[in-house]
Amino acid sequence: MALLVTSPLMSPAGYTLLNWELGPTWANAVLFSAIFLGLFAGYLTHFLRRYGFSEEIIFRQKLPEGNFHDPDYPVEELRCDCGKQLSHRVDRCTHNPWLVFLAKFWEGTLKIGKFALIGITVEVIALQFIPNEWISMLLEGTGILPIFALTFATIPLHMPQVTAAAMLYGFVSPEFGEGIVLSKGAGIALLVGGPVTALPVMALFIAMFRKRVLALYLAICVSGTLLLAFGYRLLPLTF
Repeated sequence: MALLVTSPLMSPAGYTLLNWELGPTWANAVLFSAIFLGLFAGYLTHFLRRYGFSEEIIFRQKLPEGNFHDPDYPVEELRCDCGKQLSHRVDRCTHNPWLVFLAKFWEGTLKIGKFALIGITVEVIALQFIPNEWISMLLEGTGILPIFALTFATIPLHMPQVTAAAMLYGFVSPEFGEGIVLSKGAGIALLVGGPVTALPVMALFIAMFRKRVLALYLAICVSGTLLLAFGYRLLPLTF
C-alpha cells in the first residue's frame, strides 16, 4: 500500500518538472507529502491486516505463481507488456547501452509530454467553460472550502502528477498564465490528491483487489490529503 500510494506522487522526472514549473519549495513540499503519505498508508494498512486486510483475502482471485513479466503468465489482465516497449526491443536487438538510453529517453519524453498536454488541455477547457474567477478563487483561497472542493473534485479526474503541475503552471506563471498566487492548502490538495486518485491507479485496484481494498485506499488518500493540506495551511511557511 505504501508503494501504491507513493509511486504516483513523486519520481525524479516529476520532481524536476515541479521544481521548474512551481519552484523548489513546492517540489520539496510534494516530496515530503509523498514520504508522509506512504508511511501513513503503510503503517495503517499493516495495523488493519488483522481486520480483514490480510494478504490471503484481499485479492479478487488467487494469483498463480510465476513472473508477471512472463509472456505466458496465465492471468492476462495482470500480464506485463513491458517487453513490447521500444527500449526492451532495442536491448534485445543491439545490447548497446547508449541506444537503450536513447530509447528510454524517447519513451519518457512521450509519456511526460502526453500528460503535460493533458494538463494544458484541462486548463484551456476550464478557462473556456468555467468562469476564471471561480478557478482563481479556489486556487488562491485560504479558507477551508477550497481544500475540500479540490480534494474531492480530483477523485473522478485523470490528474497524474505531471498533468496537475502543468495545469497549475498555466495559472501561476506570470509570463504564460494568470499570475495568481497559489495558496498552500489548495496547491497540496491538487498536487497530492489528484495523482493518488488518477484513473490508472483506480483501474489497478478494481482489477486486482476486493472492493474493501479500494475503499481503504480512497480513505487513506482523502484523509491523508486533507491532513497535509490543512497542515501546510497552518504552518508559518511561505511558498
